[in-house]
Amino acid sequence: MSKREALKLARDAAAFLYEEDPEWVEGGCSDVSEVISEFLRGQGYEAKAIYGVAKRGREESFYHAWMEVMGERFDPVLWVRGRKLSEYRYEVKPRVKAALACDIEIQVEDWVPVLEDALLS
Repeated sequence: MSKREALKLARDAAAFLYEEDPEWVEGGCSDVSEVISEFLRGQGYEAKAIYGVAKRGREESFYHAWMEVMGERFDPVLWVRGRKLSEYRYEVKPRVKAALACDIEIQVEDWVPVLEDALLS
């Protein structure tokens, strides 16, 4: 199980979710990161959602969630929207989870089986 395989699967999952429900993906960085992380862990990869703030250039920072996949940062929401991730700075702030996360368990229960069916069949 390689990092390359894990990141490809994460990108495939982000693209699938965006195609299925772009509004949910654009407005749900925590949900998307948690769902894809759980999906990857189910396949034996190391993945977790990270909470904090992100900032691009001189813009104001914003509460955000992204992922760490096999030790590498991956931001599924900004990536799927075609943003250059290298333009963003990230700062981990675990307390942000309380502001962003809601009904994660329900989202995981709903979406992980869909991802398994779509990407692993």
